[in-house]
Amino acid sequence: MPDMVLINPFEVPADGSDAEFLAGWQAAADYLQTQPGFVSARLHRAVRPDARFRYVNVALWESAQSFMAAVGSDGFRALAAGTAPNFPALYEVVATVGADTTTGEPVGGAS
Repeated sequence: MPDMVLINPFEVPADGSDAEFLAGWQAAADYLQTQPGFVSARLHRAVRPDARFRYVNVALWESAQSFMAAVGSDGFRALAAGTAPNFPALYEVVATVGADTTTGEPVGGAS
């Protein structure tokens, strides 16, 4: 199981260019998935247009070191230049309730 969860909210104005943001996110995702330690990424869009963070990226990484190496690379820094304001942070899972999103198996309790 991956040890690290990246949660990265993006401030993309409702009247901004979704297509431009999505193209940039996809380019970064395409690059990051080639990096050691990358597991997966999911991009979420707010339902309400007045949400501060219209998009939130949630990615799984094998370790904090893998993530830091990937985002510290010249290739990623070039892709990330000029992106919407964002606030990335790494988290560890402390509890899970419901079904595993990969297997569909029930899970629960503290991890």
